[in-house]
Amino acid sequence: MSRAAVQELAQRFLKALIAGDMPELLDCYDDDIVFEAPGLPMIIGKAGVEKHYRMVFGLEVTACRQIPERIEERADCVIEAGSYVMNLAPPGAGPIEDRGKYLLVYRQTGGKWRMWFDMVHSDTSATVAGG
Repeated sequence: MSRAAVQELAQRFLKALIAGDMPELLDCYDDDIVFEAPGLPMIIGKAGVEKHYRMVFGLEVTACRQIPERIEERADCVIEAGSYVMNLAPPGAGPIEDRGKYLLVYRQTGGKWRMWFDMVHSDTSATVAGG
């Protein structure tokens, strides 16, 4: 796994998040994804992740940036820790800027690298964040 492959996957995910492209976004996740976000119970599997992002898409993500702080390559996975900034424009409300940190574990399945564990911690009052 190269760092370039991790960054390519991250860019695919961010583009899908901003575009509201659910099939592309879900393709970035492993079938056995473990997803943790602020204020929510742990989600295991793509069906729960899809339900979460349907709610997030309703808040209209206008921008999202990940800032990797550390990437560690292991025999069968890659671990990435960093921070993020996400801008939302919920209908009928003022814009929201959510800032926080994330921890991702990637693994290769079906010949593709995908996110296997995704943990997000918001540093702001916003409780919707992702990958």
